[in-house]
Amino acid sequence: MNYYKRHIGDYLKDTAHLSLLEHGIYMRLLDVYYTREAGIPDGQAARLIGARGEDELAALQAVLGEYFRLHDGAWLQSRCEREIREASEKAARNREVGKLGGRPRKQPGLPDTLDGLGDDDGMACHDAAQAPLQTGLETQPQTQLQTETEPGANPSQQPLATSHTDTPAGRMPPCPYEAIRAAYNTALPQLPQSRELTATRKKHLQARWRDRWQAGKYASAAQGIAYWQRFFARVADTPFLRGDSPNGWRPDFAWFLLPDNFLKVVEGKFPTTAELEGRA
Repeated sequence: MNYYKRHIGDYLKDTAHLSLLEHGIYMRLLDVYYTREAGIPDGQAARLIGARGEDELAALQAVLGEYFRLHDGAWLQSRCEREIREASEKAARNREVGKLGGRPRKQPGLPDTLDGLGDDDGMACHDAAQAPLQTGLETQPQTQLQTETEPGANPSQQPLATSHTDTPAGRMPPCPYEAIRAAYNTALPQLPQSRELTATRKKHLQARWRDRWQAGKYASAAQGIAYWQRFFARVADTPFLRGDSPNGWRPDFAWFLLPDNFLKVVEGKFPTTAELEGRA
């Protein structure tokens, strides 16, 4: 799955008691769950989300025990399973429509969706009984930054409940500064969190946003946010960049906005966990 939904009000209602560390771990667990489209193997949970310290491991067990259930060696969650099933069914319907020649031309006054219903811009309701969290992050961690080969996934989704108006074809959409900053904070809770956007940071972020748009990596604000979410997902899967360097060095949000640093990540100059394991 390229994205999943999060109802912020229901999420806060059911998780207000969690610490910031537990919030970050919960989000990483969901990212892994939806990316794999399967439950989280019990013995691999810590490695898959990058939990290492004693406090992180303790928080991981607390979150798993409260919001997931262990079944046949995997941590499952009913809402995650339902979202994955519905996404699979929708993909199957779209394939069938494609075999018939694609979607019919929209008629005036008719809703523009396959099932005749409007998109769930309000995001689906949170199932408190199973604590099935949702989020707008369209993460898709891979060994290479996927957005360098495809513009983005599902531009109809509005990540982080941020409203972005349509942009006329050929015109660059406004840079969604706060959505990108939030994507960094969510994907990389172990790095220094970005608390504000200074004029200098906005200048660098605007330049990187324009560069990627001119390179044809996205055509809308939603696609652009999805691109940056995958960018930070790759960072989260890169030991050196996520703070695992021997000397204790950790990059911050501003570091990734500098042109040379940004391109090094995009071009895969820093190996991911999978790439390092492949060399061993």
